[in-house]
Amino acid sequence: GVYGSCTISVTYMAVTSVSVTPKQKTLSINETTTLHATVTPSCASSSFIWTSSDNSVATVGTYTGIVTAKSEGTTTIEATSVNGGKTDTCTITVDSREKVIVKKDGH
Repeated sequence: GVYGSCTISVTYMAVTSVSVTPKQKTLSINETTTLHATVTPSCASSSFIWTSSDNSVATVGTYTGIVTAKSEGTTTIEATSVNGGKTDTCTITVDSREKVIVKKDGH
């Protein structure tokens, strides 16, 4: 028979930084938004754990980055890469005032 050998090298690509977008956002109570996170180097794979510094102001899905505004105030949403433990944040401000759309007529 014919025999051969092969050497396989597995290289661990650690995350060196995380970037969350947007960096800040203002929401109305009960409004939702989705934050996004990317890693450097881009070839490193990672999932993220999302946390809010004040869940009474806004909550965030642990694995989704979906933020829901709860009450007036400001909170920091943080994304932490599972691979490497690197973090970045977004500041969420919740404004209790209703959004007003002003329509301008042609007169």
